[in-house]
Amino acid sequence: RVASRHGGFARMAYSSTPSKLEVDYFYKLLATKGIDFFCGVPDSLLKSFCAYVTDNSPVEKHIITANEGTAVAMSAGYHMATGRVACTYLQNSGLGNTVNPLLSLC
Repeated sequence: RVASRHGGFARMAYSSTPSKLEVDYFYKLLATKGIDFFCGVPDSLLKSFCAYVTDNSPVEKHIITANEGTAVAMSAGYHMATGRVACTYLQNSGLGNTVNPLLSLC
């Protein structure tokens, strides 16, 4: 279901009816890019992704945070400590909570 590649990341092809993100494909795609640290705030729309990460990552590589700002700060800290990129997941309503750590740390 991959339509094209741009910048190394796949774009999903969508028909007239939206499809769910194939979490196993997405997780493996992140792994091919060296991304193996995950943190964020789970919600009902992300439950399948969070469950997949929980089942397939060591406990120290998947941190559930209290808010989105903490998730961004942890990802920034992970990058500063290791030089590697982390995956931060959050819902749209949490974007405002990311402003301070993004401006302060990144």
